[in-house]
Amino acid sequence: MTVRRTNTATDEDIMKRIIVGTDGSEHAQKAVDWAVEQARLQGAALEIVNVYSAINIRDLSLSADAATPAQFDIIRDRIDAVREEADAAMKRLVDQIRADNAGLEVSGVASEDGRPAEALVERSRDADLVVVGSRGRGGFTGLVLGSVSQQVAAHAACPVVIVH
Repeated sequence: MTVRRTNTATDEDIMKRIIVGTDGSEHAQKAVDWAVEQARLQGAALEIVNVYSAINIRDLSLSADAATPAQFDIIRDRIDAVREEADAAMKRLVDQIRADNAGLEVSGVASEDGRPAEALVERSRDADLVVVGSRGRGGFTGLVLGSVSQQVAAHAACPVVIVH
């Protein structure tokens, strides 16, 4: 008896789009590295997503009722600076990945939405895979998984890889 192996992969089996979330943490960088390699192996497009809050409310020591126009200007300037740095960091990351991986289709988006899990779950509807790090910059260092990775794993519309 002869056994013949055939490649039965269909277009539905091939990954076309991989999403990876990053917050700039060490765990997120490991997820980005893993996603880059997977996208390269699969010939898939890679979208890097960084969703951040432009300002941390806890950092504000003044209330809207007591703020002067000058204080609002300071807040607006801080928000603009955070936005510009997030955009610049994303551009550097995408440019570096493109330089290191000729031919890989890479895009990046930095969004000040402030809800990373929701943004990744929403993007998962048009993706073949979502990749996240096991932890991010959150303050609960004792947790095995961060809240974003848990939420994405529970609610994404496609498979999720959590990189430890």
